[in-house]
Amino acid sequence: MNWIKQVEEQGLLVLEPRNTFDRAIIGITSTPDDHWPRQTDTACVVYSIPGCIAALMEDEGWDYEEAWEFISYNTMNAWMGEGTPTFEDEIPDHDESAF
Repeated sequence: MNWIKQVEEQGLLVLEPRNTFDRAIIGITSTPDDHWPRQTDTACVVYSIPGCIAALMEDEGWDYEEAWEFISYNTMNAWMGEGTPTFEDEIPDHDESAF
């Protein structure tokens, strides 16, 4: 089963537009290591920061700085409740067929 299918089956919060950000999903976790004051072990989507930046650069035609500014301000700093997605700086080993 790939990440996208798991995300949809679990009804997890995702970044929009999905046709851009789904490419940057690298997993699902219930123990995110981020700055949010989570109170529960609610599952959330894990996005690759470099993947998000690359997707924005490709889809929007932005340079690195524009994409970084957008992702850091509009997404990584947006609290959407316990299921708020989390972000990783590095892309861990993963199954390429999941994408």
